[in-house]
Amino acid sequence: MKFWKICGIAGPLIAFFGIAVAVWINRDWWSITDNAISDLGRLGLEYNYVLNLSLIISGLITLYSSFYVVRNLKDYISMSGMILFVLSLIGLTLIGIFPEGTSLHGVVSYIFFYGGTFAMLIGGIGLSIQKIRVGWIIVSIIIVEIVLAEISLGIFRGVAIPELIAALGIVSSYYLILISVPLNEKS
Repeated sequence: MKFWKICGIAGPLIAFFGIAVAVWINRDWWSITDNAISDLGRLGLEYNYVLNLSLIISGLITLYSSFYVVRNLKDYISMSGMILFVLSLIGLTLIGIFPEGTSLHGVVSYIFFYGGTFAMLIGGIGLSIQKIRVGWIIVSIIIVEIVLAEISLGIFRGVAIPELIAALGIVSSYYLILISVPLNEKS
């Protein structure tokens, strides 16, 4: 397996691992129903670097992988989706650099969550137009993600659950692209 593909698989896992460790460290006050994931990396919080560094590393590693995917896609729609995904990964990296409590945190969070969701939707549509079956699966995952995240926003006080739903939809879609889309293996 190519190094860039390994990075594409490992990158999101690093973020989820960092989130899990940060939750464990802060388990005495943090709640999945009452907080945001970003609360685990906020300014002034002891060990905030656990979350923030994992997001930075995850964003950079997945960004590296995504450049290879963009370079190898054959159509403009899927390629546009992946370029938007690259921008959303810059947003993910910046979430770790501008944690909760900084003026840019909200903006970069929106860039990641909304940009990543929209990117995978566009990418899935592009793959579907090419008659690559995984495209419709990606579109379905993203539609379910949007519906579940929207429902959970109305149920829970915090946004951690909608954030996790969105992240899982984005990551599972990206994994499907990595393992299913015919890419130039010479890269």
